[in-house]
Amino acid sequence: MSVFIVLFSSYGHLHAAFYALPVSIGSFPFGVHTILFPLSAALLLLLSLAVLRRKRSFFDLTRILNAAALMLIIMTLVRIGAFMIENRGAERFEVDAELFGPDGGPLERPEAPPNIYYIVLDAYPRADNLKELYGYDNGPFLEFLASRGFSVAERATTNYSRTIHSLSSSLNSAYLDPIVLRAGEESTNLKPLRVVLEENRARRLLSTLGYRFVAIRSGFQNTDLVNADIYLTPGRRGEFEAALIRTTAASPVYSWLLRVSDRAADAERANDRRRIEYILDALPRTARYEFPVFVFAHIIAPHPPFVFDAEGGEVEDGRYRAFKSANDLIHPEGMTRERYARLFVDQLVYLNGRVMALVDSLLAASKVPPVIVLRGDHGPGTFFHHSRLDLSYLGDRMAILYAIRLPDGPSRLCYDSMTPVNTFPIIFDEIFGGRFELREDRNYYVGREHPYRFIEVTDLIGDRGDRDRLRELQGLDYYPDR
Repeated sequence: MSVFIVLFSSYGHLHAAFYALPVSIGSFPFGVHTILFPLSAALLLLLSLAVLRRKRSFFDLTRILNAAALMLIIMTLVRIGAFMIENRGAERFEVDAELFGPDGGPLERPEAPPNIYYIVLDAYPRADNLKELYGYDNGPFLEFLASRGFSVAERATTNYSRTIHSLSSSLNSAYLDPIVLRAGEESTNLKPLRVVLEENRARRLLSTLGYRFVAIRSGFQNTDLVNADIYLTPGRRGEFEAALIRTTAASPVYSWLLRVSDRAADAERANDRRRIEYILDALPRTARYEFPVFVFAHIIAPHPPFVFDAEGGEVEDGRYRAFKSANDLIHPEGMTRERYARLFVDQLVYLNGRVMALVDSLLAASKVPPVIVLRGDHGPGTFFHHSRLDLSYLGDRMAILYAIRLPDGPSRLCYDSMTPVNTFPIIFDEIFGGRFELREDRNYYVGREHPYRFIEVTDLIGDRGDRDRLRELQGLDYYPDR
């Protein structure tokens, strides 16, 4: 039993370590599960037979099992110790008012403070990229937004290529260099980023004006802001529970069930559909509060998993696709780039209809015309690699949807090449009498393995080299390092 526990508990970590390795025989590709799981099962069988064949006393057997259990404890302590050494100081990370510089003067509460809705549509691309790379004309959706008083930034880009960085920067109206100085460039601990996201400057300043912070469960651990004044949740399984499956030997079993069992796959798809629908349905209900609210909603769409077709029906797919990015899914065991793009557009089309209905519902339900921000955290990344900048077309990942509506309609300060870091300086200056200075627009590539190494790519997005990479990647069905 002790041997089983050791193998069961360590399986997910071994899988993560070997996942990036190219494993193949001839031209037939194998996933890590295909090799690692049978090897682990064989090792368990051999160790079990060795124990059973020993002609020793029960006392000797007990000693063997105790030694195995002790090995598990030691392995766990070593992992914890290594993590604590690598990320020392991160647990004590605190946000102070001056972390990102001065606030921009005192704010004045208007006589009728508007609700503020900050709505993130995960991986929602800019219109020109959507048309060029995915063959979809998003003009009608943008025309709808303009007709409802939105300013649409037609050349908007995200400040950071990863979700938690992009949102933390925007909600704090600042770039994240001060966090690097505290956390350390080599740290892999995301807690400092989560702290500045949860205790963001926009929330802090609005609370001084009587606002309550409302967050809706996204199902993604990094953006589930559970310490909000009001936290709305459908009570379904989230990222934490999924992590427990990923890090144990339950992972290949569960993956197999999702492939072969319609019931298991359908249950996962239904859970994802409910989560997205819940957020869209919950947002208009927040207009009923008798106090002003600042609402944060992260909708994991049109990003995978692809669970809606263009009409909102279930996706015909023989295999459940988890919450993963394009370069995790576009490979021989997953899907082609063409199929990914088709499923992405279908989900976006359905989302457009729901968002248009949401906007009209918010405008109709609000006693005071609200502030509404609709933005992508980053683009789809169908031609983007999370670990290699040289295999990434930056234009695909960095160009985003960005639209903002103020109580009186379009913003006078919103500009065509807007980046999200200037969202709240605009809101605070136009509505609350603030004196924020707009930040210079900059863009950073952040690799998956090094969350505090920021590579500036401001002048590289869409340049000649970037376009050359796009042409190379367009000729491939899969990423070349797979």
